[in-house]
Amino acid sequence: MLDESEFARWVKSVLRALESARVDHAHGFYSWACFKAHQAVEKALRALLWGLGSPRIGHSLPALL
Repeated sequence: MLDESEFARWVKSVLRALESARVDHAHGFYSWACFKAHQAVEKALRALLWGLGSPRIGHSLPALL
């Protein structure tokens, strides 16, 4: 069963990270945009994992998958 409130909390964080990446990209800060996009993907995976009751930590996308 999905913990909707925890999932929603993480999704809000994902959307903030994506918006920040978009702003950085628009201003030519490509390294920061890439970093923040990676952060958004990490948070999206964590949103799903936390929501499903199987929280994980770490920065490796393959490990989170």
